[in-house]
Amino acid sequence: MRTNRSHGVVTKAVEQRACFALLAVLGLIPIPAPLAQEGGAAPPAAAADETTSEREAKCESAVSVSYEQWNTSARVEGTIENSTCGASRGDYTLLVSVRDDAGESKVIEIERSWQREDNQPVVFQEQVPIGDDVELRRVRARSNHCVCVEVAGG
Repeated sequence: MRTNRSHGVVTKAVEQRACFALLAVLGLIPIPAPLAQEGGAAPPAAAADETTSEREAKCESAVSVSYEQWNTSARVEGTIENSTCGASRGDYTLLVSVRDDAGESKVIEIERSWQREDNQPVVFQEQVPIGDDVELRRVRARSNHCVCVEVAGG
């Protein structure tokens, strides 16, 4: 799968992981369960949802995209990966940058959600309307939220 400017994505992911690690060491956020168990500490308590019998813990997901313009739409293909846990869900924002014939730029923001029941990457594909007489400049994805979901009794 093609990705655009993957070096910047990798650098940002490394920076984010370093920030999470620092916050965890300082005790400002709980250490993820797999790391806590390696170090001998107790895993962080998961929030119980009484209405759905699920427990949730935060996770970190990465969204990568490739794109191309098809007349008045952008064909966007992407993958969401989460190595923290199997069953999980979350949301992300697609940021579609276009420029019209007059040279005016605008960004179209599209909110999307995802979920999975196993540890396989989530693959998506969609056509995003971008309008007439515009040039597709860039499509980026920003992961907004990710939670691990463990079904009670599972």
